[in-house]
Amino acid sequence: MKFTNTFLLLIFLSPSFLSIGQEDINFIRTYGNTGYDFGRDIKQDTDSGYVVTGSSSSFGVDNTEAFLLKLNNYGDFQWSYNYGGAGSDWGQGLVVTNDSTYAIGGYTNSTGAGGFDFYLIRIDADGTPVWEQTYGGENWDQAFGLVQLPDSGFVLAGESYSFNGGIRSGYIVRTDKVGDVVWETVIEAPVESFFTDLAFDGDSLVFCGGIGDGGIETFDAYVYKCGLDGGFGWDKQIGREYNDYFNAVYAVGGFYSFGGGRGYNFLTEDLNLWMYRLDETGLEILDTIYVNESPNFDVIHDIAIRDFDQDYYFVGETRSYGYLLDGKSDMFTGKMNVSLEHFATNIYGEAGDDIGQAMDKTRDLGVVFLADTKFFSTGGNNIMVVKLNRFWTYPVMFDEINLNDITNTLPEYHEIDVDGIYPNPFSSEIHLPLIPESSFTIHSLEGKLLHTGVLDQPVINLSELSNGMYILTLYTPKGNYQQRLIKN
Repeated sequence: MKFTNTFLLLIFLSPSFLSIGQEDINFIRTYGNTGYDFGRDIKQDTDSGYVVTGSSSSFGVDNTEAFLLKLNNYGDFQWSYNYGGAGSDWGQGLVVTNDSTYAIGGYTNSTGAGGFDFYLIRIDADGTPVWEQTYGGENWDQAFGLVQLPDSGFVLAGESYSFNGGIRSGYIVRTDKVGDVVWETVIEAPVESFFTDLAFDGDSLVFCGGIGDGGIETFDAYVYKCGLDGGFGWDKQIGREYNDYFNAVYAVGGFYSFGGGRGYNFLTEDLNLWMYRLDETGLEILDTIYVNESPNFDVIHDIAIRDFDQDYYFVGETRSYGYLLDGKSDMFTGKMNVSLEHFATNIYGEAGDDIGQAMDKTRDLGVVFLADTKFFSTGGNNIMVVKLNRFWTYPVMFDEINLNDITNTLPEYHEIDVDGIYPNPFSSEIHLPLIPESSFTIHSLEGKLLHTGVLDQPVINLSELSNGMYILTLYTPKGNYQQRLIKN
């Protein structure tokens, strides 16, 4: 597999709208290039910034590549790394690991046993890949969810056509910390099944997705619980006569909450937004659908639950509201209380599909959403990130964003040979190389410029900086270079 340190993105953005307190940070930003760039998962990083994964066709000559995009807490672009080979490679699930680095789970047909295979990439703090592994059989195997366990191993969940007689089946792989298989499980049912997400719950794992309900290509929602050793706990099938399935599960406080779509018309395949909750024994607690006045295709793709008050957040898509002229989806976000009442919703959409894909709670009690969008695109598709504060305040109306501000002019950072940067870690002074017609900057991890100068002196004094990690950037005639510095 090849790994490319190309910079995915920033085509634009609306300015950040914020006040002094970090809890008031709001922004709407889009990222991409001239190809097709899709986001599939987002997590807040340990430095209060954000990381995003998905797939991009904007770089290189390959089909699509998985990527990791790093943003600071204002949404400013930091770096991006592509992963994959000559085939198609997708990042679907993302975790910030217990040692403050990263892992991506998804699927690839660039390598593996055949067709698509589960794909797990272990990544260090600056985006450099540490190792990769594939899992599956000779047919198609695609992972959509990923969690890390306390032993530093991982669990991937998705679907497989390689087992169970070739029937589409839910497939689970647990690995150790270096990616070797500990155990794997396939749902061996006579009907199709699949997993879309999973959650870690102490001594258990909870999976969600769908399973055939006996109709012609129709599904019920499916929940499967097992121990960390893979031992079966219980499962539950929930549905009516049309297509019903879950896309997301969240475990907190002894409850499992789910988001997805509940069908009401087989001929048109229309869905209602569906929220559901079980206790840890599988007992139903809440079953709520959100029926729009103009019923169409409406589905939840991801959810999050606030630990302290059980407020419920969701992101997905709607064709019942927003820009209805083209029949495409618009991004739909909302929140409600523990009884799944008192909606606060926002809808974004212009021509083309605008689909909310993932979300995460933020440490300032706000929320961040990840979406795919056509509206800002300089090419086929771009990624959009929306950060809201705890008051659910949108920073600007979507239709007020000035399209004339869109640009894709970012510097490229190359792996040039640079000697003479030492010591690292440092205590007060750092040595830099003497390079004619070159300059340097030092930023905080949050993107704040702290120091700048030209590379015409061998030593700079940084004693005024607090202990911590910083980003050094060199701008040279041969290219640009970035390195993390540690002051202690």
